[in-house]
Amino acid sequence: MGTGMPGRLGVVAVCLLLALGALQVSPAPAFAEIEARYMYNLSNFTGAVPSSWPNLAVDESRHEVYVTSNGDVRVFNDAGMEVYKFGDEDWNLTKKYGHITSLALDKDGNLLAIVYTDGQKFNLVKLDYRGDFLSAIKLPGLGPDFHPAAVFFSGGHIYLADYERLQVAVVNENGSLDKLWKIGGMLKFSKKEEGDNDIRSLCVDREGNIFFTIATLFSAFRLSPDGKLTGFGVRGSSPGKFNVASGIAVDGKGYIYVTDALKCAVLVFDKGLHFVQQFGYRGFDKAGLIVPRDAAFSNGKLYITQSAGRGVSVYRVYYN
Repeated sequence: MGTGMPGRLGVVAVCLLLALGALQVSPAPAFAEIEARYMYNLSNFTGAVPSSWPNLAVDESRHEVYVTSNGDVRVFNDAGMEVYKFGDEDWNLTKKYGHITSLALDKDGNLLAIVYTDGQKFNLVKLDYRGDFLSAIKLPGLGPDFHPAAVFFSGGHIYLADYERLQVAVVNENGSLDKLWKIGGMLKFSKKEEGDNDIRSLCVDREGNIFFTIATLFSAFRLSPDGKLTGFGVRGSSPGKFNVASGIAVDGKGYIYVTDALKCAVLVFDKGLHFVQQFGYRGFDKAGLIVPRDAAFSNGKLYITQSAGRGVSVYRVYYN
């Protein structure tokens, strides 16, 4: 959900690609380790719920999916049907804290929500699983220029991702800052280069590895808890190569799913960051994808957001 345009490449980005070559993992030959089959789009009783590039969060214990769009949160069950809705209609929460833009589930099944006021000041609040306010979490040490676009929870830590400034803050559940990853510096970006590049999407696995994409570099990256940054994927149109690397998700077996907004496909990589296979295609039929963006994985299902009011498509993943 970064705001950088895919076409904003320029000579600088090309040079950076060459400089990052030592970090890149080359694609391995593809083989059918897994299979993904389209199941359905998230729906209510009137049909598929339209939205464009919403934010996703999954509750694996309750088998529910939270879809945040325009300040509202829709909750879907394991069959893909809407069962609840909250958000801007709760005027007391909106008036005091702001509009919900991103959610994550903590270890107790409560919701961690980023909320923004109209003045672009953000708060981090804790809600119960149906959106009722529980508490606000103070975040000292981040500064007024830190504006997270997404929140994640893993291993007792909250991860706040500022896509535009290429930064990820890792905080304890009480809000104290544990670590601030400055990814632009790790990639040796100048100030101008930081302004020309942003994170498109990000996720955190159970071990605390941070995965993210930078569309202008045609790459995805893994940042390990010890600070090792490794890029994977290369530019190109053939299977295993990126046109516009966008959303990213990781399953429990370590497979990494990266959506390509231009190809309208999903590229799959293994734990070693080697390309495994690609699926999906551009099309307005029910199984097609239109500019896929974010992705999330839960209980054997891959959820993919799209543009043009296409909402969220759901795939069942089978391991061979």
